[in-house]
Amino acid sequence: MSPAPQPRLSAVPVLAGLFGLLFVVTACSLLFLPGPHSPLPGLGAAGMGVVGVLAFKRIMARARDTELALEEAERYIEAVADLSQDIHAIIDAGTRTFLYLNPAASSLLGHPLEAFTKGGLAFFGTLVHPEDLAAVNGRFEELLAPQGQAPAAPGQEPVLEQTFRARDSQGGYRWFKMRLTVFARRVAGDPAELLAVIQDVTGQRPYVEQG
Repeated sequence: MSPAPQPRLSAVPVLAGLFGLLFVVTACSLLFLPGPHSPLPGLGAAGMGVVGVLAFKRIMARARDTELALEEAERYIEAVADLSQDIHAIIDAGTRTFLYLNPAASSLLGHPLEAFTKGGLAFFGTLVHPEDLAAVNGRFEELLAPQGQAPAAPGQEPVLEQTFRARDSQGGYRWFKMRLTVFARRVAGDPAELLAVIQDVTGQRPYVEQG
């Protein structure tokens, strides 16, 4: 597995900043608008500070729980992909490199995983049977082409399929069925990442010796 995690904004400092702003606004309303208009009548600045600290701690705890849940979900998904006998790949639309590739790519084709991660789609293309290469490249280009439109709603991205042959390390060709879709888009709508799931279907077709 060779994930390339992208930096992401932590929920904790964001929530802390928002709460800080809320605390200042609420404290000002208590200090400068006393009496019946105060949202918490009878609570002084010291009391407000205690309430603020307690609320802040609860918000921070929930934020940490949320981040932990997301991290656990990510680890679970990666573990499932690592155990899968199908190839799972996330491809950068700009560089045409693999941001993630599970070990099935190496176990099915026999080539080192580093060859895929360093060579990207260019290396992958050298393994595809010459008669199938144009069709495979065409599928990728359909999804990689700039869209210039708003991103599709979740679950509404088109899924393209293509059957092809790829050469293994022994020199023979195995049959594969690929399902390909846009995994992430930029704000303008252009594809940022593609998701590919490639299944070995050699058992449904003859194994072709290189000749």
